[in-house]
Amino acid sequence: AANRIAEIFDSPIDIADGPVSQAPRGGRLELRDVGFKFPDEGARARPGGPDNWALRHVNVVVEPGQTLALVGATGSGKSVLAALFSRLYDVTEGQILIDGRDIRELSLPVLRQAVATAFEDPTLFSMSVAENLRLG
Repeated sequence: AANRIAEIFDSPIDIADGPVSQAPRGGRLELRDVGFKFPDEGARARPGGPDNWALRHVNVVVEPGQTLALVGATGSGKSVLAALFSRLYDVTEGQILIDGRDIRELSLPVLRQAVATAFEDPTLFSMSVAENLRLG
């Protein structure tokens, strides 16, 4: 397990940090024609070739105070969509906006302070809760 953690930490970072260091205030979330497909190479590539989109043409507006539930069959893209919000992946096409600003413009620390993601399969390591949270 430790080798896998080291492999993850040593992997190159493909997500570029944005220049904006001011946190969004209102909390309006908008997805404009969002699409995502995994790269053709690598372990995460989906079968079927480069035209196999995990998500395509997703348009949603969530106003502050509203709740959005993602419901669908296994493999329908729910976890991928959740990962896009915190930029674990970047959209292949379209935009994700918080308060009218593309999330790719925000610095990663600012974005990740504004967006929290809880995935369905948590991984806990033999350490304190605080240390596990910091790893995330």
